[in-house]
Amino acid sequence: MRAFHPYPFRDANREGFAAMGVAEVLLHTHDIAEGLGVAYEADSELCDFVLRRIFPHVQPGTTPWKTLLWATGRGELPGRAPVTEWRWNNNLVIGTERLTLEGVTPGVADELATVGDGGCFEWLGGSPAEGTRVGAGLVFKQYEDGVHLPEWGMYVLVRREDDQALGAMGFHAVPDEAGRVEIGYDLVEAARGQGYATEALRALSEWALARDEVRTVVANVERDNAPSRGVLTRAGFTAVAENTEQVTYELREPGER
Repeated sequence: MRAFHPYPFRDANREGFAAMGVAEVLLHTHDIAEGLGVAYEADSELCDFVLRRIFPHVQPGTTPWKTLLWATGRGELPGRAPVTEWRWNNNLVIGTERLTLEGVTPGVADELATVGDGGCFEWLGGSPAEGTRVGAGLVFKQYEDGVHLPEWGMYVLVRREDDQALGAMGFHAVPDEAGRVEIGYDLVEAARGQGYATEALRALSEWALARDEVRTVVANVERDNAPSRGVLTRAGFTAVAENTEQVTYELREPGER
């Protein structure tokens, strides 16, 4: 079987290929069994795998198989409107000169939030920084709550030259009604001081400001965190407010005041 899942970001990876292949087998087996009048129920772990990787926008239910059937227009779920049109979603990937920013799926976020490595990442120094695990936990909570949109989640920073994961960067939530979206980042200690965070921040902020729903990218940093403040300044952010604990930086789209 061959599989390609370019929607909506024109990127695909091996986990996405696997998830789409599994989805095809499970769903078409269901279709055949239904046509023959034969009872069939797919394995819950396989359904959960598919949902977490190529249906990140779908709030998980208590029964993964029924949720997958509903998400593909093949069944009903209490409290949810019938699905008449559907597509699976891949994760966004953004490239820079030295890095690849790989969007984190709910399945990867769940692994990173505990003691895992994300399943497909080799981390410089052996493991992600604590801030990455905390951010991944927030991403998975948004997924469980049904408010996760993959492009406004977390990205793992992967160094092109050796495929080592150096840290993570991402948005705290979707843009608000004023067009503001908050961004945060974290690097493993061995990757700091080499311009990686600045490079990634420029790329991700540029991507966000190119979206119609974003006018301002916001970052809050502790007052005594001089390295992080330097990253923001070099990426073009401007300090706009401060209190005894933190400083707020903003980067606006061209022409915004």
